[in-house]
Amino acid sequence: MNNGSDDQIRDMLHDIPERLTVAADGVDSYVQQEYLEYTESLNLGQYSEEDISARSHSLFSPDTPLKDKKETLAVLAHRGTLEAYRTIERFLETAEQTLEAWGVLALQECRMFLESSLSDRNTGILMTGLGGKNNRLRYFLVIRSRNDAALTGAQKETIERGFSYVCSKFDSILEEIQVH
Repeated sequence: MNNGSDDQIRDMLHDIPERLTVAADGVDSYVQQEYLEYTESLNLGQYSEEDISARSHSLFSPDTPLKDKKETLAVLAHRGTLEAYRTIERFLETAEQTLEAWGVLALQECRMFLESSLSDRNTGILMTGLGGKNNRLRYFLVIRSRNDAALTGAQKETIERGFSYVCSKFDSILEEIQVH
């Protein structure tokens, strides 16, 4: 008996973009959630070209309220034009720290819309809190010894060899190992 979950899974798999890009910049998951919820509630039809142009200029003013800058970044991201992309890029060069993550998300989303419009292919972005490198996801892993005993040199070497082997087998990169 089908309880609807099969249909949901099929719908979800159907919506996966043809091309996924892994974002290099990591953004906190809370900021990602805030950004996504905000952009979903945005009525993009209410913004005229003149309004968007004026908002783009106010993005660089220190007197513009934070909420207005967030709105402008989201609107520019959804425009998906080269001009919008360049504006967000310029903003990120001098962005105050409170808006840096929001700007990174806007830039990535604008890039996704721009690439989709230029290639006629559905594209998407995969973003994690740790970011990625060369279209690979970053993972952070903690291994603990039994009874919190310090690892011996041989154990450390075995662990590193094991990870290096697995990484080479799956076209992955072992960026760093720290032992504490």
